[in-house]
Amino acid sequence: MINKIKKKVLNFEEIDYDEAEYIFNLKDRLKIKEIMRLAKRVKEKRSKRVAFFFTGDKFPTISITGSSCKLMCKHCMRNMLKPLHKAITEEELYNLCKEFYERNVLGILLTGGCEYDATVPIYKYSNVIKRVKKEFKYLVVAHTGLVDYDKAKLLVESGLDGISLDVTAMEEVTSEVYGIKISRESYRKTLKNFEIAGIKYSSPHVTTGLYYGKLSHELESLKLIKETIKPTSVVITALMPLKNTPMENCFVDVYDVAKVITIARLMFPDIEIKLGCAHSKGIDRYKIEKLALEAGVDAIAIPTNKILEEYKGDVIQNTCCLLPIFGDNYGRKDKG
Repeated sequence: MINKIKKKVLNFEEIDYDEAEYIFNLKDRLKIKEIMRLAKRVKEKRSKRVAFFFTGDKFPTISITGSSCKLMCKHCMRNMLKPLHKAITEEELYNLCKEFYERNVLGILLTGGCEYDATVPIYKYSNVIKRVKKEFKYLVVAHTGLVDYDKAKLLVESGLDGISLDVTAMEEVTSEVYGIKISRESYRKTLKNFEIAGIKYSSPHVTTGLYYGKLSHELESLKLIKETIKPTSVVITALMPLKNTPMENCFVDVYDVAKVITIARLMFPDIEIKLGCAHSKGIDRYKIEKLALEAGVDAIAIPTNKILEEYKGDVIQNTCCLLPIFGDNYGRKDKG
C-alpha cells in the first residue's frame, strides 16, 4: 500500500479512500513517518513556504451570543466562549466593530454558542456585517454552524468574506459529544449552500480526537468534504482538554493528529492544509506542531514559542487561519 501511495505522490495524484483508510488505521509509527515524508513532498511540490497565523488584537473574535450556548458539548461546556469579546445586540456589535476599526484591525471573526439545532445565529447580524464592510472595509469571517441556503445567501450578500464549519461526519459522535444527532447530509448541505451562494473563502475544520481523545469521525469527515466542495483550505485541529469539562483529562495521541494531517495533505494535494489554533496544550501542543510540519502543513495557527524559535516561517499573518495565506509577512508590521 505504501508503494501505491508513493507512486501517486510522485505523480502528484490524490490518494483514494482505501489508501486513506490504510493510513488512518496504521499503528506502526515508522510507517506513519514514512508516509508523512511523502506528504511533505506533496506540500513542497505546490509550495515550500510555511505561514504562522496570529490573531490577537489585529483579528479579534466576537461572540454574538455572549457566553450563552444552548448545547453543552462535552469538550467545551461553554468554556471557549468565555474569553471572547461579546456583542449580543446589533448596536453592540457595530460599536465594537467601530472600536476595532479605530485600533487598525485587519478583520474580525464572528462566532457564538449554538442553538438546539446546532446553528449559530450569525445571520441575525447580516445588516451589521453589511454596514461594517461598507464603512470599515476590513475582513469579516465567521464560524457559522449549520446554515440553510437562504441564510447562507443572506450572509454572502452582506459581504461576509469567509466561513468555517466544524465537520463531524458521524452521528454517534455528535450524539455523544454535542448531545444532538447531526446527519452527514446536514454538513454536506451547509458546505454546498455556501458554495452555491458564492462565499469567497470556505475552510472546513476537522477536530482530531473529539471523541474523548480517540480517533472516530475524522476520516469520514475528510471524505465528506472531499465529495462536497473544493475548499479554500482544510484546517485540522485537536481536542483541547479544557478544565471543568468531561474531557479535561483526555489527550489526543500526537501521532493520531499527524495521521489526520497526512491524510488531508494527500487527499487535497492542491489545497492549503493548516493546523488550527486549537491543538491540545503543554508539551503535546509542541509535539503536534513538530509532526504537522513533518507531514507537510502549509500553516500553523498560534504556534508555540518553541516552534517559533526552531522554525522561521516564511509568512507571519495576523488573521484567522480560515483565510488563505495572502503573501510574505502579511500584516507583520502590525504584529504586536
